[in-house]
Amino acid sequence: MKRISSPARIARKKPTAERPKTRVGVIMNGVTGRMGTNQHLVRSILAIRDEGGVRLEDGGVLWPDPILVGRNERKVRELAEEHGIERWSSDLAACLRDPDDAIYFDALTTRLRPDAVRSAIAAGKHVYCEKPLASDLRTALELARAARAAGVKNGVVQDKLWLPGLRKLAHLAHTGFFGRILSVRVDFGYWVFDGHEAPPQRPSWNYRGEDGGGIILDMFAHWRYVIDEIFGPVRSVVAVGATHIPDRKDEQSRPYTATAEDAAYALMTLDGGAVVQINSSWCTRVRRDDLLTLHVDGTDGSAVAGLRDCWVQARADTPRAIWNPDVPQPLNFYAGWKTVADHEHFDNAFKVQWELFLRHVVAGGDFPWDFMQAARGVELVQLSRSILEAAGTPADLALVVAASLVDANLAGHDSHGVIRLTSYVANVRSGQVQPKAQAQVESLGGACARVDGGWGWGQPAAHLATDTVAALARAHGVGLVTIARSNHIGRLGEYVEKLSRAGLMSLMTCNARSAVAPYGGYTRLLGTNPIAWGAPAEEGRPPIVVDFATAAIAEGKLKVAHAAGDKAPPGAVVDKHGRPTTETAAFYDGGALTTFGGHKGFGLSVMAELMGGVLSSTGVSSVPGYNNGNGTMLMAIEVGRFVPAADFMNQADAFAERLHSSPRAPGFDEILTPGEPEWRSRKRRTEEGIPIPDATHRAINQLARELGVGAI
Repeated sequence: MKRISSPARIARKKPTAERPKTRVGVIMNGVTGRMGTNQHLVRSILAIRDEGGVRLEDGGVLWPDPILVGRNERKVRELAEEHGIERWSSDLAACLRDPDDAIYFDALTTRLRPDAVRSAIAAGKHVYCEKPLASDLRTALELARAARAAGVKNGVVQDKLWLPGLRKLAHLAHTGFFGRILSVRVDFGYWVFDGHEAPPQRPSWNYRGEDGGGIILDMFAHWRYVIDEIFGPVRSVVAVGATHIPDRKDEQSRPYTATAEDAAYALMTLDGGAVVQINSSWCTRVRRDDLLTLHVDGTDGSAVAGLRDCWVQARADTPRAIWNPDVPQPLNFYAGWKTVADHEHFDNAFKVQWELFLRHVVAGGDFPWDFMQAARGVELVQLSRSILEAAGTPADLALVVAASLVDANLAGHDSHGVIRLTSYVANVRSGQVQPKAQAQVESLGGACARVDGGWGWGQPAAHLATDTVAALARAHGVGLVTIARSNHIGRLGEYVEKLSRAGLMSLMTCNARSAVAPYGGYTRLLGTNPIAWGAPAEEGRPPIVVDFATAAIAEGKLKVAHAAGDKAPPGAVVDKHGRPTTETAAFYDGGALTTFGGHKGFGLSVMAELMGGVLSSTGVSSVPGYNNGNGTMLMAIEVGRFVPAADFMNQADAFAERLHSSPRAPGFDEILTPGEPEWRSRKRRTEEGIPIPDATHRAINQLARELGVGAI
């Protein structure tokens, strides 16, 4: 290892003696490149040192102490000398063996990154790296699991989230400025000189597929987290890559042929129905507000965001355009837009995330952007989607259904998770589910609407109803939507939680095929008939969600217990003669479930049949004419029409804290608010994986083999 020092610079950057400091050794590998030097070294680590370190809540200071590492000894030495870095090396293995350096940072090319990250994990280093983590999902998941098994903290750069323009755009989206978001158009790129008339502007490996190049691999990792964080989960993607300029010159002016795409064009659909169009190109000439612009259109307003600025046009300010190509355009379409003021201090995006990761390593601060974040349930979603597509479901609908099933598993409700795949495919084969059907909305006037599911998949119909009722509530203060001709819609909590995140209160109920005996009886006359409520909570807090079946146990949970060989809870099942039993098989041999709470659950179940079944024209589950659907009613309330939304959030937060701090009864370690167990489960299972019972695992794999798709 070779070292240089610059005493004057180092001394100038040390924090004041009054603050206790914690040194954090950071191995910075691959920072001789443009991005590594400018953003991670100069504008992040050195900027943090110039400001005296990272401040902690206890008054202490984190002091990053970098060692620069690279394969080219000359480049590393010159970079260290230029910026007064005390330590540098060309021996990565020796650096990883040094116990005094706790963090490994990787800015290598994508092709080289996995091996270096594996070595860092094996050495017990906490790992932070540029995106993408790897060029394929299998390797990314392998690294995520390795980091988890080793117990090292890990993270991936997602700098775009802290760009000032996108922070303003996120603020608009999260405060409801757009109403219902209709579409998002992303334009990114500029003309990157290819080396013929002027020196090449980007390294040649960016245009070589064998070296991990290509704009899809480079930029789609960004678009995924930007879209997910600001607008909602991506449900389907169609993309086309193109190599528009194959003849280029490298850094030594040697001609070469590009083997990776230099442009990509994508269409995405989001949870909720919004459509995203993304144009990414390194061979386009710019005539727009910035090198990156996002144009968002909603029912109540539109916005355009660049790297730093954001402009809005509200519904009331929208001009009435008239198409007339025979005369000059009389309107100045830029005139009706207003600039969004800065609502917070904007620091360098890379530096902000570096500070968060350093706090995460040393002080345990939150850092959700870990290796697994981009791969939550990916394997399971991919398999579920493949099974549904093989059964005849279009790709966009298959992804909605698959994501819903896996989300139920993540939330801890395995009864509504992938265990349903076998019965779902059976319903397709029997003709009960029309896999290609698209749900449609019918306005009933005022604040009311009906969704016709067309006997297709229930989840897409329910998401359409959720988006519709949210728009009605914003327009009228309250909205009510029913769903007819719908198959199983999944976990009701998924939809009321979605409305909670949108700042709305909600109530949802549905009926289902008869499986429950009335209070005092033993024949199947009621569905399990769940009811769910949701209320908004402060961002970052667990959602306030109540979701339960009116039966003593949900039929899906009984199915999970049956698959695992477990007993039913006492009092939850009666056999076909009306005798209480804990044998799950008794239910499938003509028995019935009971209502929870005796006559109270019975009363709620009757109202679910009327509000969900009759109001939607689906019918009562035990009366002739009903045909196995989920008749559904969903209501949403805009809180701000009744009390200021901020006041509601504050009171809800104070109420939750009061519940948490109240005295606990014997046998209880803590008191949780409704929705908090699911919130914790999602976090835990995202990190640790989703447990699948052996019987369910075998059934899914058998189904996958029958349909000719890969098993897990």
